[in-house]
Amino acid sequence: MRVTAPRTVLLLLSAALALTETWA
Repeated sequence: MRVTAPRTVLLLLSAALALTETWA
């Protein structure tokens, strides 16, 4: 969990950025 937590956060951030760029 200690290793997957940061990765999941990065994935969420990258997904959010991708969505914002797509909607923009």
